[in-house]
Amino acid sequence: MLAKRLSENHDNLMFALRRKGSSKVEIKTAAQISTNKDILAHLDQKDAHMVGFTTATEQAVEERKQMAQLKKQIASLEPCQA
Repeated sequence: MLAKRLSENHDNLMFALRRKGSSKVEIKTAAQISTNKDILAHLDQKDAHMVGFTTATEQAVEERKQMAQLKKQIASLEPCQA
């Protein structure tokens, strides 16, 4: 893993990866890395832990946003007339 940086367009971290023996750099999100067994197999333990923690944190943030949005939608509904 070469670097990590917060995406300007999204609320997630982007990771720059380069395989040993290659000059090609790939940019991936934590979610993309965590679902790619080939990449995970080549990460050291510290980097793999960071990717897992980042993935979980980003998913929790997204879930909170979705819950807030649902609560707003529910609050805007008119009560049912009985």
